[in-house]
Amino acid sequence: MTEEWINGILDAVSRRMQQKPLETERLILRRYKAEDFADYFEYMSQKELCRLCGMDAPESEEKALEWFNSQQLVHKTRFAIVYKQNQKVIGFFSLGVYPFIICDPALENKRGVSLSLGINENYQRRGLMSELMSAAIAYFFTECGLDFVNSGYFEFNEGSRRIQEKAGMRHYMDHEFTRNGERINTREMMIFRKEWLEKRNAERRKLLNALYEPLQVRADMLHGIINKEKLGYELRRGYFGGHYRKNARGEYEMDFYPIPEIELRGLCDIEVGFFETGVTAKLQKKRLADFDAGVLAPYRFTVSGVEEWEIDFGDQSDFAAVVNNAENSMETELFFCFALDAEASGEEIAELARRIKASGFYY
Repeated sequence: MTEEWINGILDAVSRRMQQKPLETERLILRRYKAEDFADYFEYMSQKELCRLCGMDAPESEEKALEWFNSQQLVHKTRFAIVYKQNQKVIGFFSLGVYPFIICDPALENKRGVSLSLGINENYQRRGLMSELMSAAIAYFFTECGLDFVNSGYFEFNEGSRRIQEKAGMRHYMDHEFTRNGERINTREMMIFRKEWLEKRNAERRKLLNALYEPLQVRADMLHGIINKEKLGYELRRGYFGGHYRKNARGEYEMDFYPIPEIELRGLCDIEVGFFETGVTAKLQKKRLADFDAGVLAPYRFTVSGVEEWEIDFGDQSDFAAVVNNAENSMETELFFCFALDAEASGEEIAELARRIKASGFYY
């Protein structure tokens, strides 16, 4: 790797971090400002923090200020860790490429960074470092397209080891570090994009299966019960995506995830959702004038257009208003969307299907 190659990587990553800051639930990274010095000096005066990070605490405030002005404020690869709750700078986050990477033929032409970070002792043991390390790895792979992320720890720093292993890093190699004449073994950790993607995808798959398995089991159960009810319609199975629901402001929002659907072909669709079970059917507008709304009294429903489905004509709370709104529209048929509890039984759904069949609904 050439110096030009390395600097190009660091330039691109630091620019991205300034354009779109690396952020977690409780932390955000940004470039240092002059007014950050008091916070900087506070954590840099903590001798144990400096020891664990392979640094010497500054001899004086003047020396600290000199370093702060010549390094933290100048170098584009130095970032302050800011605690969102009080906007205090509680640590440092630095980017680089360690010498062993430059000399490692296995990493030739691979794009990556080495991380060095630490936080104020008063903010440790809150899970902040783990939160930041995991977020940083995800950020560098997704936002910066890097091939690997490296970090390391001194063999006596068990806390750093646990944080890096928890983030998915694994031991890559050892080398010695000399500090104040003392030789210390350093363990270098590494995570590659391919490994991270495999781990992330496995976690996502596990989560999706945990969410969808109960829906699929419920859909299977409902299909069996409704089939036994002998309603006279062919049952078909599928998945329904792009469904809309009203939010708290009464506005329609689309849910992108698909949910199991049971179609009573010609009558209605049954949507097995996470939060409710839906039944959707159509009714000709000309039938509203003599429609007996009492048949639907026990049920919650909304009514909208078919050609212009986003037009909301109202709900069961004021059926007269529904009729009036529909009559003054250009629609010839209407969607009735019934909402039942998520755990509504197959018998309850079959009963609703009978009522809408008797009332002239179709699909």
